[in-house]
Amino acid sequence: MGSGWASSCLRYDEAFEQAEASNIKGVFVANQINDFTEEWCARKKDVLAILDTFRKGDKVSLVTDYDAYKQKHEGVSKLKYNRNAKEAVVELIEKIRPLREK
Repeated sequence: MGSGWASSCLRYDEAFEQAEASNIKGVFVANQINDFTEEWCARKKDVLAILDTFRKGDKVSLVTDYDAYKQKHEGVSKLKYNRNAKEAVVELIEKIRPLREK
């Protein structure tokens, strides 16, 4: 029961910690996406598609609901809203993509 058992436990602990870190990252990413879609009144499937396909410099096409956004945020023109939502989704992607790739 010497060092073999101890090294097995250590490998198990390391594997558990890696899995736990992966779960925490996954929850963080999911929360960030959910927060974004609620804030900007965007569809989650569109944000996920952009997350999977966006490359720096690409034009972003994001389906949003301006009328729903307008109910929560007064005084924002549709043009400004669309521009800000596109900038925000790029910022989101740059923030969470590294967490998904590790």
